[in-house]
Amino acid sequence: MENVIGFFVLPSNLIMLLLASGFILILSFNSSKLKISGRFCVILAGLLYIIFSSGPVSRLLLGNLERQFPPILEINTVKDIHTIVVLTGYAGQEKQLPLSSRVNMASAHRLLEAMRIHNEIPDTKIIISGYKYIPDVMREVLISLGLDDSIIFTENHSRNTYTSAINLSPMLKENEFILVTSAGHMPRAIKVFKKLGMNPIPAPTNHFIRTNIGLLGYLPTPNHLTYSDLAIHEYVGLYWYWVNGHI
Repeated sequence: MENVIGFFVLPSNLIMLLLASGFILILSFNSSKLKISGRFCVILAGLLYIIFSSGPVSRLLLGNLERQFPPILEINTVKDIHTIVVLTGYAGQEKQLPLSSRVNMASAHRLLEAMRIHNEIPDTKIIISGYKYIPDVMREVLISLGLDDSIIFTENHSRNTYTSAINLSPMLKENEFILVTSAGHMPRAIKVFKKLGMNPIPAPTNHFIRTNIGLLGYLPTPNHLTYSDLAIHEYVGLYWYWVNGHI
């Protein structure tokens, strides 16, 4: 249900549904009232695109999520923590592709951040939590980059952030650990883990919102629409988790 609701409220999907509905009403019916409704749908789709693909709106929506937790820049603040938890993004099993191309951008950023922190604190172990083969692919990436396979562990039974927290709870208990995920996803992840009595230290990565922007940073662009989609997905996820008592 969460995924269904999330699909229909994403600005890009809503825009496409309105456009498709509008053109169907305009081209398939002779009724003037239906044609007017169709034109209204097309105009509304255009307005929504202008709004959600604009720089200021997308930065406001996603920036409010990404700025809630600062990145770990001073390693001394976490030097006594010995576990890094990485939440998975997406990864594929296409053997014809190099490992670097089997993980998506979110997974790649999370792996890079985990590796950066591990290189600063060599005695840390890394736990990658996700579903099915995805943690294993991400583990292969880290090993290919030179990390010792004996310090990388996988948890492969978690379909989402909530089940990751549930499945990791017996392992981590009340011990502090560094939690690596995308900056926009970090607020929901932190709330979920803390709700279960765990002690995550946020290490956000994969930031999209920048402070230095030019003229294009204000204009409607597909990238800005993507940022709005990511933000709305997280807001819906936060609401859904709150309704179900996960946070």
